Amino acid sequence: MIDPFEIDQSKQVKFLLTGDPHAAMEAAKKLIKIHEQVNPEPLIRVLEDHRCHLWSRIAAAYVLGFLEYKVSNRGAAALLRVLEDSKEKVSLRSHAAEALSNLGATEAVSVLKRVIQNPQESKRLQKWCDFALSELKSEG
Repeated sequence: MIDPFEIDQSKQVKFLLTGDPHAAMEAAKKLIKIHEQVNPEPLIRVLEDHRCHLWSRIAAAYVLGFLEYKVSNRGAAALLRVLEDSKEKVSLRSHAAEALSNLGATEAVSVLKRVIQNPQESKRLQKWCDFALSELKSEG
């Protein structure tokens, strides 16, 4: 078992940045263990940086979904921008939807509904948005 006091955020962000799916998600899991201490800013930068590997960005979204939520949460705002951007990969947008539901970010409801109702959106993304919406409604 990993001692949370031995987890170094900057080291884990470096692993997250490798782009390797396994390494990125393992780093994300370690960051979630110390979520109270995580500075969201580096994760927001990874999430929004199109030069980063897809799995690095997905792992950043995953971690942001477990950080403490505030209405003015910059992480939630970044996740919402990713979800709204139809040029982003469906897998990243799906993880953003799930992360927003984990946060209880009710400001995402209108965007989730818009994605679900848009016939041009991916069915897979619509299913994730439907799940996120049901989670938000069950919390409210």
